Amino acid sequence: MARRFGPHLALDNVSLRLEPGESFGLLGANGAGKTTFIRLLTGFLAASSGSVEVDGLCPTRDPRRVQARMGYVPETPRLYPELRVRHLMLTSPSPTRTRARLFEVWTRPSMSGLIRWIPTGQAC
Repeated sequence: MARRFGPHLALDNVSLRLEPGESFGLLGANGAGKTTFIRLLTGFLAASSGSVEVDGLCPTRDPRRVQARMGYVPETPRLYPELRVRHLMLTSPSPTRTRARLFEVWTRPSMSGLIRWIPTGQAC
């Protein structure tokens, strides 16, 4: 998949495959294409060439269903700096399933005391 903005090639020959249950993070300098990649995955942009598919769905044709399958934690919280990971995750599109999974993770001895205190801008 590739994305151009006029003559500028923002992403070239990008390919990513995740198996069920896997997650990934994007790291790179400013202007490296991270935001463009996320916009392509979520249907806010269309690829200039190639295709984008998320769980068998096309993001530009069915963005809401694609977005419901994703989670996103920005490096810097944009709206509420005091918002914690716990509260951000509880605003999920599927709160019942998310709450059950979060309870499972939060009750692990290694996590239970940690997640309550991590600001969203410092953890994903």
